[in-house]
Amino acid sequence: FPSHDTREEAIAFARKIQTGNISSLLGIRKTGKTSLINRVTDECEQKHNDSIIFIDCSRDDIWSPDSNKLLKTLYINIKDANSHKNKYNLIKSTRDYQPITIEDFITIVDQFDSHIILIFDEFDYISPSSPTNSATWKNQFNNFWRQMRVIFQETRRRKSNFSIVLCGVSSKWFRVSEIESVEHLS
Repeated sequence: FPSHDTREEAIAFARKIQTGNISSLLGIRKTGKTSLINRVTDECEQKHNDSIIFIDCSRDDIWSPDSNKLLKTLYINIKDANSHKNKYNLIKSTRDYQPITIEDFITIVDQFDSHIILIFDEFDYISPSSPTNSATWKNQFNNFWRQMRVIFQETRRRKSNFSIVLCGVSSKWFRVSEIESVEHLS
């Protein structure tokens, strides 16, 4: 059984992300981050009736596409979760990489009647220090997170319930001012 403190941490973290924000859970490998995120997910589903999209970034089909394909994959999964009214959704691959606009993505979020939480577990796999695809993510990191930032900010202005949770080892790439000579706007 989880300790009382861990349950309390999960409850507090679940409450925090109800307000529509970007939160992170950082720590060295094998310290229980994913276990805590799993408890948070349970809490969000059961007590807050949230819709969770869980993105395990260590999966080949998540870290291997470029940022636009990953954004499209998220869009399709959010759309599917809304149409099926699923509360927990492990991200599914897609072969539909037709371009979408940021407005398309925001419109899907606006249509939800519950809080949407995107949980990026092992997000280091989609960063410039990716152990599997650093070449792509050195060039795509800024593009992907800049788009996610625009989506997040616009959903906040529209009062949509949308949160992003980042779970990984290092926040390094979110703190640097530029990557590959491109200004990073985090």
